[in-house]
Amino acid sequence: MAIIKSRGSNKPSGGSYSSTATLTVFMFLSVYGVWMLTSNSIVSQHNNNPYEKQDIKQEDQQKSIISNTTTDKHTKLDKHDASFKMLNESNDYTFMHKWELCNVTTGIDYIPCLDNEKAIGKLHGRHHFEHRERHCPEHGPTCLVPLPDGYKKPIPWPESRNKIWFNNVPHKDLEKVKGHQNWVRATGEFHTFPGGGTQFIHGALHYIDFMQQMVPKITWGKHTRVVLDVGCGVASFGGYLFDKNVLTLSFAPKDEHEAQVQFALERGIPAISAVMGTQRLPFPSNVFDLVHCARCRVPWHIDGGKLLLELNRMLRPGGYFVWSATPIYRKDKEDVQIWEEMSALTVTMCWELITIKKDKLNLIDVAVYQKPYSNECYSERKKQEPPICKLDDDPNVVWYIPLQTCMHMIPSKKTERGSQWPKEWPARVHKPPYWLNETHKPTDFEADYEHWKKVVSSTYMSGLKVNWSNVRNVMDMRAVYGGFAAALKDMKLWVMNVVNIDSPDTLPIIYERGLFGIYHDWCESFSTYPRTYDLLHADHLFSKLKNRCETIVLITEVDRIVRPGGKLIVRDKSNMIDEIKNLLKSLHWKTICRRTFVCLKEKTSKIEMGRGRIEIKKIENNTNRQVTYSKRRNGIFKKAHELTVLCDAKVSLIMFSNTGKLHHYISPSTTTKKIYDMYQTTLGFDLWTSHYERMKETMKKLKDCNNKLRREIRQRVVGEDLDGLDMNDLTILEQQMQDSLTIVRERKYHVIKTQTDTCRKRVKNLEQRNCNLRLDYETIHQLEKKYSMVENEGCYESTIAYSSGVSNLYDFCENPNNNIPNGPGYVSNDLRLD
Repeated sequence: MAIIKSRGSNKPSGGSYSSTATLTVFMFLSVYGVWMLTSNSIVSQHNNNPYEKQDIKQEDQQKSIISNTTTDKHTKLDKHDASFKMLNESNDYTFMHKWELCNVTTGIDYIPCLDNEKAIGKLHGRHHFEHRERHCPEHGPTCLVPLPDGYKKPIPWPESRNKIWFNNVPHKDLEKVKGHQNWVRATGEFHTFPGGGTQFIHGALHYIDFMQQMVPKITWGKHTRVVLDVGCGVASFGGYLFDKNVLTLSFAPKDEHEAQVQFALERGIPAISAVMGTQRLPFPSNVFDLVHCARCRVPWHIDGGKLLLELNRMLRPGGYFVWSATPIYRKDKEDVQIWEEMSALTVTMCWELITIKKDKLNLIDVAVYQKPYSNECYSERKKQEPPICKLDDDPNVVWYIPLQTCMHMIPSKKTERGSQWPKEWPARVHKPPYWLNETHKPTDFEADYEHWKKVVSSTYMSGLKVNWSNVRNVMDMRAVYGGFAAALKDMKLWVMNVVNIDSPDTLPIIYERGLFGIYHDWCESFSTYPRTYDLLHADHLFSKLKNRCETIVLITEVDRIVRPGGKLIVRDKSNMIDEIKNLLKSLHWKTICRRTFVCLKEKTSKIEMGRGRIEIKKIENNTNRQVTYSKRRNGIFKKAHELTVLCDAKVSLIMFSNTGKLHHYISPSTTTKKIYDMYQTTLGFDLWTSHYERMKETMKKLKDCNNKLRREIRQRVVGEDLDGLDMNDLTILEQQMQDSLTIVRERKYHVIKTQTDTCRKRVKNLEQRNCNLRLDYETIHQLEKKYSMVENEGCYESTIAYSSGVSNLYDFCENPNNNIPNGPGYVSNDLRLD
């Protein structure tokens, strides 16, 4: 079970199919670029007019009063009180909240519980990746995360699997580090994904097919439906498993590999930011059909195998662990040691090594292990290491629970969850699990499924202005049995089912249906990047959290998670709907009323100093451009007039429209000329004189350059003109020509003489060298002997003569009379010529 149990009955409370609460539904539509008007703050309005709440049932009113009282007692807004002011305008009460930009170093990628630098700085060590785990701030943030510059509407699935907009995830480091492994490449305005990975650089599809060839029982999409991918990179493995009807939940830490999980989610592939560190992962026990690790950089063998034992907790009995890493096939000292320790550990855990095979295309080896179906092997171990966990150690209690060096017993009774493999997909999604008991009755399961099928088909698909073809990443913030996700199973989307830690533990039921999800506390930030989900669904979530969490904190988190243009569907009590609606209006989400409540998040730009700013680009439509110009011009003139009146400032404005029409404003107490004179006097220079002097200087330089070019052209083309020269000039010119001719002749003679001398010296050197060579040749020729071997009393003498030009001669003599035990002896006589 999750850590915090619901009070009273264990049955999921507040299920939408049995709720008596009044439901009000709204639609929030996206209006792009509407919020940089005239206000200096974004106002959150809570309408508390009693006359507008008369439609709430008496039961709802009582619950609302109790909830508000409890909130005041337990949450106490503390420092947030300063951000709220009560105003009375026309008998309406309005709460004002000044939204501000988050002042954090991570900027556009801010994840509050993973980027808490203050808490991380106080850690005593980081050896076990403690700094990559969750460290949530004491007070939930109520600031807004800005958009990246140039953000665009995400590319829809399945095209997004191959490419995404570069500006939506503006990171380059991963491409530099992993580009050669075909992870990701920057291609113009896109990030492109060739489909490769560290262990499958030639594509994930071949790698996936290779696994099933290794172990045919895997049977993607039928026997194996829910997969956990550890250290997923950009999640190409999970992305291509969609083609096999397999749901893969990938996770990786927020580390030096810059936003790899954000890449996955932008592509439309399920992923969260998490790490194998010191705490349990937020998943139930015995739920994953297969766990995959391809060079995931997790040291499974250290600390008594704690990390591998955590996988053992989550892996379904009979499930597979697919390990593709260098210790399997490399023979260097470190890899051999890791393989030996890993082999010993898996034996003590009773994991069977099914097979090891080589992928000849990717040149890697893959090992496949299988978790046992029963406890028989555990009892037969000679040494009980790792030990069996204590009976009071609930394997489903995971929220901030340290890892244990022990193994939980495998369920053995036929009525226990995990004792049997689930039905094949898709039969498992709509049939109650075999182990449902009085706590979770099969009738409740079936009623929940029928309820959500009806709601989705009759309301969500047709009654709401939601283009489901553009919806890919979906989150059910309060999933219960996962009926909402099951009703969407035939659509090209995936649903992250969230079970709150203070709710009944229904997450194992969701996994049993062939879906996936996560435990979470919505009083804290979710472990995902900003702008990663297209649609959030909250069924009676806000009213159930009101006693523990501030609504504004949860709305801030919703705004962080949802993409621009995204949607929020809320089903809740009408008074809670009013509060949410006003908060979202302050964030410029547009509302349309229905029987349910839907919000489409607006595509906003950055927010600075509590004020929104639209994306600045030219308005293409001429009429809209003129209207915008007129409104903005009037607003600027109004502000100028206010500065003049309120602050006694002297203001002058001059602007021209795109048609050349002049518009100007000048404070009544001054003139434009006076403003210019004050400007020049204050700066200490004459604006016009200095400009005129610069122009004159520039003209003079250009004129000189022009004259110079003209002279050069005239001289090169036609020569110098002699018509304008007098006798004296001609005499001087003649003398200059004579002098030039003399200089040319002298230079010519000098060059010829130098070359002649050089040639003579070379000839002399060659003659001398020739003479030397002749002498050497004659000397060598006189001493030359023909090669011969003459028998002379057992002595073989030979003289080896060399070609002319070599002065070193050697005489070799073989003398068998020398007492050399292993063969004849040799004597070398140096005949070198001195």
